[in-house]
Amino acid sequence: MSIYIVLLISLLIIGVYSSLSQKNTFFAVYFLLLVVAFFRDISVGSDFMMYEQGFRNYGYLGRTSERLEPAWYFIYPFFYKIADFRTYVFFFYAALYFFLLEFVWRESKYPVIAILFYVLLGHYFESFNIMRQIFAALFVLYSVSYIEKRNLVKFLALIFAGTLFHTSVILFLPMYFVSHWIRDYKKLMVMLLLVTLFIGYYGIVSIFSHLPMGLSQFAKYEMYLTMVRDNISFMGLLINGVNTILAILFLFIVKDKNTKYYVLMYVIGVCLNNLLFEYQWFFRVYNPLFLIFIIIVIPNIFFDIKPKYLKLTFISFLFLYGIGIFYSLLKNNASGVVPYKLFF
Repeated sequence: MSIYIVLLISLLIIGVYSSLSQKNTFFAVYFLLLVVAFFRDISVGSDFMMYEQGFRNYGYLGRTSERLEPAWYFIYPFFYKIADFRTYVFFFYAALYFFLLEFVWRESKYPVIAILFYVLLGHYFESFNIMRQIFAALFVLYSVSYIEKRNLVKFLALIFAGTLFHTSVILFLPMYFVSHWIRDYKKLMVMLLLVTLFIGYYGIVSIFSHLPMGLSQFAKYEMYLTMVRDNISFMGLLINGVNTILAILFLFIVKDKNTKYYVLMYVIGVCLNNLLFEYQWFFRVYNPLFLIFIIIVIPNIFFDIKPKYLKLTFISFLFLYGIGIFYSLLKNNASGVVPYKLFF
């Protein structure tokens, strides 16, 4: 657990001295994220051992998993032939965090704050497990600007490329049309946020548990579509409620035109999260939408709040909220990545 505290303190120190050149700050944060991700023991993490097993089995047996997307059929054998799983992990996280930080430094007005909340709210932990999906999420992030620019060809190209790394990215295709349709209807979005929170909490809609799973193309996803929570916790409701309130506030606070599109993505993500609250595995579908909230909307909202007392109040609230989530994630061994162990 202590390694995450060190990471958090290091990010805070870098944030204080972020007046350093953009390049120096970028590589300092990049080094921190990469070192913590790479030097962890590969036995730590609820899904990580599965990835190692899949990597080794592919090397021994060739194409054995129907769940692997096309890109991995080229990546796995390449690294298996020239190196080992640890080397593959290094290059995977080297690429993942480089492109993530490049996006953050280009789109966030306060990039170090973006990465701070990336750690505080648990997405850094998740990147240790849902490796294929978190990499595919990069393509979703880069596609959002083309929604704003109404460039359908480039949007489709990025979404298609993302599906080569994780099939779920195809579900983001409607974002191009839905976000453009609702962008001028703030009252409608507020209503959707509140209604989906009510429906999801009371379990009024349970559509996936009744879907026919006889078709082979859906059978492999049956666990994700039918597994529901045994109980709906107060903490889960509290987090959903906070996300809903923040989404409503951001709809009215954000002024920057570019950031407004990212707020729309967040609103859609919160609505999906509220509506599908019962389905504990389904968060993986809208995970990129919450990633957008963390690395773009949160840091950019500080720029849009002008009165100093409101800015300080809002920053304090979000930071305390983030610390609470961070502590809860560590205490409950989020994604199986705590306790942290070095591999040497």
